[in-house]
Amino acid sequence: MPHDLHGRDFRQGHRWHKRNYIADWMHGRVGEKVDLRYLPHHDHRVGLYDPQTGRHLGAAVMAGQATREQTLSLKRARRREADRLRAQLKKAEKIRNTRYAAATRPAPSVPLDVMPEEEAIEHLRALDGFDPAAEALPDLIQLPEPDAEWTLPLNPSTAPSLHPPTHTQDQP
Repeated sequence: MPHDLHGRDFRQGHRWHKRNYIADWMHGRVGEKVDLRYLPHHDHRVGLYDPQTGRHLGAAVMAGQATREQTLSLKRARRREADRLRAQLKKAEKIRNTRYAAATRPAPSVPLDVMPEEEAIEHLRALDGFDPAAEALPDLIQLPEPDAEWTLPLNPSTAPSLHPPTHTQDQP
């Protein structure tokens, strides 16, 4: 189903979604109001219509389209990137799997997860987005006592009252 948009034709054609659409029939129609109709997933071609009558004025094609070679090159680059990410995921899954020691008799399984501390730190650094400060709990480490010259906040349970107490029993 086409979608309707309102706009104007400009000197470079009709501008929509940061793209210019041009056609031969647009010559001499600068500033004329039009309705734009397009089909989703087919943004290479749009239809322009008269807003008052709804009459089809003509189709327009995207100006400055990528060449066939550029499109194929982009698809190859995207495929290489997808393959690289797929291989990286496969490697991460292999590292993440837990290995267990061999057993000759029935016994609880023993994981083989021993590694040197340096290797563990290197793996943690290699992970993107790992920030030890963000993982730390704020109340895990006690804060030091403040210096003596600092003004400390009052504890509401032990603070003296600013207003004298009023006793309703003592009043006549």
